Amino acid sequence: MNPRYRGDSAHPRLGCVALLAALLLASVGAGTSLPVQAASHPPRQLLFAGGQLAAMLLRAPDLLDDPAPNAFHLASFADLAAYRALEGADAVLTGSVLALPPAIANQAANPSWTTTFGYTLAQVDQTLLAGEPLDAITLLRGRFVEEELRDAWVRAGYQAVELDGATVWSIAPDGSLDVSSPVGQLAQATHNNAMLLPDGTLVFATRLASLRAVIAVDRGREAALGARPSTSALLGQVPPGSFSALLFATAWLVNGDVQTPPDILDQLSPVRLALVSISSSPTPLRLALLFDDAASTLPAPRLLTNWLEPGSTAAASLSASGWALSTITRAPGEPVVVMAFER
Repeated sequence: MNPRYRGDSAHPRLGCVALLAALLLASVGAGTSLPVQAASHPPRQLLFAGGQLAAMLLRAPDLLDDPAPNAFHLASFADLAAYRALEGADAVLTGSVLALPPAIANQAANPSWTTTFGYTLAQVDQTLLAGEPLDAITLLRGRFVEEELRDAWVRAGYQAVELDGATVWSIAPDGSLDVSSPVGQLAQATHNNAMLLPDGTLVFATRLASLRAVIAVDRGREAALGARPSTSALLGQVPPGSFSALLFATAWLVNGDVQTPPDILDQLSPVRLALVSISSSPTPLRLALLFDDAASTLPAPRLLTNWLEPGSTAAASLSASGWALSTITRAPGEPVVVMAFER
């Protein structure tokens, strides 16, 4: 079984600005300089991170289809190709701007990374981390050489395993961490198991069972996270030019360190999912909130505006993170409210 998380069936309400400042903005630090202008005429596909994100989510197992109790982070996405198109081919790729998988953000520049895993960050165009960081599925799209991958995995101690008719590579099927191995030293347990899908998508997983789930999605036997209608509704709000995104289940949306006024909390309908996207637009940060139905979104703009009114604790926390609310709008035809923020 792959790790699965409760989402659509839960009932927590929007709670605190930590969703924006502490949790979401952690991926884009207040001191980070965001790109504001694209390079001249980059390829169209590089500008549509929503499309790239959707394509990646169609490779990820549906983590919302099993009412398991532990749940918040569903997926984090980085479009390195889009970011390079904005900032130039030599752009510095860091976790302070891009929602990279932690192991890649922290260790991919280490020369041992390539000799252990068979690829460099320069070969990666998009990344998706699905599930919890310590029990995750990492999907990479780029320009990989199968022979180089295989040779590196053999050197690192991976063993070839037949899994549902596919050849995969494993160093610890159960997800255990071996800190004496280069795999564990560089990526903890997140790269314990590896495979290359027929379409060239490179996949790593903490547990072998998670690779089985990816294979099932690839062969159409299991549903993908990106095929869920609720996920699709949020994906439609990702603007062109986005290069980073984070998808959260409702566990992130409970009360936190900033108290939501009771009059707002009592009137605001439950939020089911949240999708954050970061782009080069004049309002680079967008938070899309999924509600039960369109009727539930009607009072949300007014309530959320009141929640972030000048002088409120929430507004002060947001301002301290370097952001200001720009607009709150309802998405036409979808049970979604979009909050746009500017520097």
